[in-house]
Amino acid sequence: MSRFRSTGVAIATALVIQSLGVGSPAIAAPRDTGKITSESGTRVLSESSAMSEGAAGVFEAEASVWQPLASGVTTYLWDVHFTSSNEGWVAGSGATLLHTTNGGASWAPYSFGISGSSGFHSVRFLDQDTGWVGGLYSIARTLNRGVTWSYLVGGAPKNRWFPVSSTVVFGSGPGSGTESMYRYTFNPDGTVSQLSLSKWPGMTPMDIYFIDANNGWSVGSGGGITRIANAMSTFPSMTSQSSGVSVWLNAIKMLDQNTGWIAGDSGTILHTADGGATWQQQYSGTAADLYGLHFLNASQGWMVGTGGVILNTTDGGASWASEPSGVSSALLGVWMLTPDLGYVTGAGGTILKKAPACLGPSITSQPLSQTIASGQSIALGIDVSGTAPFTYQWYQGVSGDTSRPVGFNSGSFATPILSVTTPYWVHVSNACGSIDSSTATITVVSGCLPAFIVVQPQSTQVSSGQSVMLTVIADGSAPLSFQWFQGVSGDTSHPVGTGTSTFITPPITAASSYWVRVANACGSVASDTAVITIQGSPGPVISGISSKTSKPGTAATIKGSGFSSVKTKDVVYFGSLKAKISKASSSALKVKIPKKAKNGTVPVYVVVDGVTSNTVLFTVK
Repeated sequence: MSRFRSTGVAIATALVIQSLGVGSPAIAAPRDTGKITSESGTRVLSESSAMSEGAAGVFEAEASVWQPLASGVTTYLWDVHFTSSNEGWVAGSGATLLHTTNGGASWAPYSFGISGSSGFHSVRFLDQDTGWVGGLYSIARTLNRGVTWSYLVGGAPKNRWFPVSSTVVFGSGPGSGTESMYRYTFNPDGTVSQLSLSKWPGMTPMDIYFIDANNGWSVGSGGGITRIANAMSTFPSMTSQSSGVSVWLNAIKMLDQNTGWIAGDSGTILHTADGGATWQQQYSGTAADLYGLHFLNASQGWMVGTGGVILNTTDGGASWASEPSGVSSALLGVWMLTPDLGYVTGAGGTILKKAPACLGPSITSQPLSQTIASGQSIALGIDVSGTAPFTYQWYQGVSGDTSRPVGFNSGSFATPILSVTTPYWVHVSNACGSIDSSTATITVVSGCLPAFIVVQPQSTQVSSGQSVMLTVIADGSAPLSFQWFQGVSGDTSHPVGTGTSTFITPPITAASSYWVRVANACGSVASDTAVITIQGSPGPVISGISSKTSKPGTAATIKGSGFSSVKTKDVVYFGSLKAKISKASSSALKVKIPKKAKNGTVPVYVVVDGVTSNTVLFTVK
């Protein structure tokens, strides 16, 4: 361990404080034409140092959720930092600094009075207001969320910057001669105090990371790793650590004083669990040069590199998997907010966002056509799935007719009092699509209104020996009569109950089914089957029904679980009609839709050894 003497105390030039014009064009910078090197082979971050030199590797890819964002620039974007799910910053070559407040939907460039050759390689915010951005020959600070910036230009080149407070920032790079780490203090009087540290003979620092103001690490050329201690003292100490590799090490992330990872050339990933006393190499599965990394915790982390490579681990690096990026350019910086939300930056102005895939709206329950008496109103509703939030617009008319909008932005709509038959429908949209419902026709009749069910009796689970109160809500011209039955809907062989809208079952010791028939002077209606099962006995469950034509007499497949592979033990109902089963397994039943099934929506359920499944609606065409 060696100690180093301060070679400079204060920079005479005062800080420049500038109010920047957000949205003004970024300064056009000359493109780097190659790696900046010295006679000793010193490397400085430049566009050519991140060219796609490494092979991307071959991976078994999972479905990608990384999507490109429009940055508005074509420069190399080296670093990214987000302070919330909506607000973030990106730093890049040519003194490029981009800011978003809407999760990357748009980016506003900042224009600095800094030469583009200074470049920006690092951006980090300590909180929403206090942030730093730095490059080869510049460092800038804001205390007010980017409204104004104080910046310093000049000095030896630095590859990376890392702030430890609102006034102190560390930089590392090839420096001048053997100097390779610097500490800058932004003083209240507008001056900057500088501490220049030598050491690292033969090593060019590429990145620097601190877990607090005094303890940090730096990595660089030749597999070099240096542990920094007492960084805020007059004589910080720096100790070399053995990496076991000789490639360029480009980035480091430490979670605490013990746990950290390093990303390097040729797919190199190193991990320590003891503060760097030992570094273990992890298998990455790629030969790409890795330039950026981010960890949320000791298990979940990401690496990015050349060839569009994005790697992810969920077990602390014991294994790494590829996440398809959709690009082949070099990826340089990564910042994750959650396992499902993050950002990656790279060459050519590349910004990628990982977010849950947006699913367009899908209707799971259509608004239903109903019959009411003249002078009544009725509530219509729709159920949808997909990515929220949804927008609803109801219309009077047949589906697709947008000439008469009604209602509010809601999944339900109460009609006005109606005296004539009137159709309604609803248009549902979200950020990634839209869909129109079918037409719900409200038929208005004078005189007697046939009974109809508003709320069906509900299936449930109980402990063995318990009773259940079943309830149906119905409407129509009074008086209404109710008759409950044990069995599936339409089976009238076992009447039960007392002629009211509620029925209390006897103690349930085995799976049972009940339904109710509601009638008045001008008609009757059968409810759905309410299935009561015993907890711990799941019984058959329908997850979906598919058919090529959905026509009576044609084939359909019922998918789910809990079916019997002996088809004689399975009974399939389309409404009150039994369907012929041609093939049975525990997870699928191949049936023929009953020839007598009428067009429209019918309830479908399965009975296995007397246990009834859930009911799924199916449309016969």
